[in-house]
Amino acid sequence: MSWWTEKPLRIVEICNAWDFNTLSLAKEAESIVRLKGNVQHFHCMLMANENDSGGLSENSFFFSTQLAKKKNPDRLKAYLPLAHKKGIRVIVYFNVHWYSAKFGLSHPDWLQIRENGEPVNDIYSTGTSCCINSAYREWVFQILRDLCQYNIDGIFYDGPIFFANSCYCPACRKLYKEQTDHDMPKKSQMTDPQWPDLIKFQTDSLGRFLADSDAVIKGCNPEILFYMNGNSHWPYWPTGRDNRIIMAHSDI
Repeated sequence: MSWWTEKPLRIVEICNAWDFNTLSLAKEAESIVRLKGNVQHFHCMLMANENDSGGLSENSFFFSTQLAKKKNPDRLKAYLPLAHKKGIRVIVYFNVHWYSAKFGLSHPDWLQIRENGEPVNDIYSTGTSCCINSAYREWVFQILRDLCQYNIDGIFYDGPIFFANSCYCPACRKLYKEQTDHDMPKKSQMTDPQWPDLIKFQTDSLGRFLADSDAVIKGCNPEILFYMNGNSHWPYWPTGRDNRIIMAHSDI
């Protein structure tokens, strides 16, 4: 029996990814206990970047990973013993849909592309987003492997998501053509006979990304919990987030 099935999870998230100096690690653990949490979404990736827009970048990692371009203090290593001593399970928060402008410029072939051929560049008015069918997925998987070298209890994906008028990147176009023998229709043209196939392609793509992510994680440690935030009570076609597919590849 996996640990997350043993008792109800009271998950608390302290949203301090804009400034890790606002609260000491000891105070953070104390706060989780005071709030009656037994599980925590823990931030060790900074979403505020000096001389850049908001969103994740390769300068943002406060844990050890071979993909980091800047060496920051190992916040994750320092926090785990503090949390575990207080009975707190630590789930690493990983935003996989919001990246900084400079990150996007460094990886133009990873970006989600709109119907008009322009990259998605206005996530939360500042950043960009990468496509889970591009080579970006292998970059994410390496981060998962690096995180799983720690004694963490889980990984939570904020995202992934297709945006309403995307994704028309070369990787998606190629994969869609291979699977359907058709060119991708416009997502905005819901009367197109191929439109249902496009939506299925995106929901299946998201499911495949989750399944492959979970395989990477469980290959490192089968007792590391994995899940993402699901779709709310609205249609899933704009985002590709079909909760039935998400549930099939999530632990909770």
